[in-house]
Amino acid sequence: MLRPRGRLGLTYVTVRGELPGEIQGVLAAVGCVAGAVLLGAYADLIRDAGLEIERSEGRVADAASFLRSVRGKLLVASLANDFAGVGVAPALSYEAYRLLDLAEEQVRQGAISYGLIVARKPS
Repeated sequence: MLRPRGRLGLTYVTVRGELPGEIQGVLAAVGCVAGAVLLGAYADLIRDAGLEIERSEGRVADAASFLRSVRGKLLVASLANDFAGVGVAPALSYEAYRLLDLAEEQVRQGAISYGLIVARKPS
């Protein structure tokens, strides 16, 4: 519950259009893409809750940065597996990289992004 003139900041994954089926499964749940909608739809929900939108913007660069950090973590996990025999099946590692490649392509095409919305409760 916000006090009058209180502010809400929201960042969330946004999608534009239908994503490939492969991304809609596990990757969608892990990457917070499941249930994501257009940035404008989030803004509509916030307006419907009685708040006034002060700022709304797409943040494609942030989505790309997030995926780069995931790629770095996958690399560390792969190296740990190679050198310490952690026990990650090679097929699982390959599949993780393949899905990450698909997600990065969707970001490049503008189908997946982050959105930022700042809203205020009226007086």
